[in-house]
Amino acid sequence: FGASGFRVGFLYTQNSLLLAALSNLNIFSGVSHPVQLILAKILTDDDFLDGFLDDCRATLLWSHAICVQKLEEMVVPYVHSEAGLFVYIDLSAL
Repeated sequence: FGASGFRVGFLYTQNSLLLAALSNLNIFSGVSHPVQLILAKILTDDDFLDGFLDDCRATLLWSHAICVQKLEEMVVPYVHSEAGLFVYIDLSAL
């Protein structure tokens, strides 16, 4: 997840190709020690993370439902998704 106020994000993956592709991105910026300490505290707080991630999932589902409802009302074709932050729409008929 991302912590935009801290200007830092996290990626957890076991995909070795993705890790290799992103391996050099950390050379452009660093995270200060105080921010690292705060984030380490947050990431080890299981109760906080469970609630935070539950809230994020609920908000994402709610936003997706509204977006899809409006697209269907406007008869705009879109790709049904199982996960992610994006809704791909087809505006070629416009």
